[in-house]
Amino acid sequence: MKKFLISFLFLLTANLLYSQSLVVTGDAIVYGDSSDFQVESHLQVMNNSNNTVIVYCQKNEILMDTIGTSDLPQPTNPTSNFCWGGTCYPSTTIFSTKADTILPGEKNNEFVGDYQPWGHSTIAQVEYCFYLNSDPNDRACFIVTYDATSTVSDVKEVVYSEEIGSFYPNPTNEYT
Repeated sequence: MKKFLISFLFLLTANLLYSQSLVVTGDAIVYGDSSDFQVESHLQVMNNSNNTVIVYCQKNEILMDTIGTSDLPQPTNPTSNFCWGGTCYPSTTIFSTKADTILPGEKNNEFVGDYQPWGHSTIAQVEYCFYLNSDPNDRACFIVTYDATSTVSDVKEVVYSEEIGSFYPNPTNEYT
């Protein structure tokens, strides 16, 4: 019994030592219209540690449709941008150059990721990773799916039925 208790305490301590300092929450799927200028995602980053942390952000585009080239004044291909640490970054930036300081137990609500479909009906997936300045391996990532496939003409009328069909066969008839 002593060996079991010692093993359990050792595993519990090891688990606590290797836990992440950050937790990221938000909407995993964000819907928008293909004619929208941008579709926004707002994430919350919480500091679970007992220390004040300095946090940077990294953007990884997992799925980003490429449409082609055009002579139009706006970009042809959809783009993704993000704002973190009081600075907004263009689609070509992967790592934030500014950081946010988060106190122990505090939740930071300042992150904004956006997707610009430029009129194309597309879906994109972008992973945002938040990591500590003191330990880049201590990171928490969150994947956001931007769905800009709907248009105003896609709205369909919903028909409601006031009847519920007959429950047949009704197995309770045999037991009454």
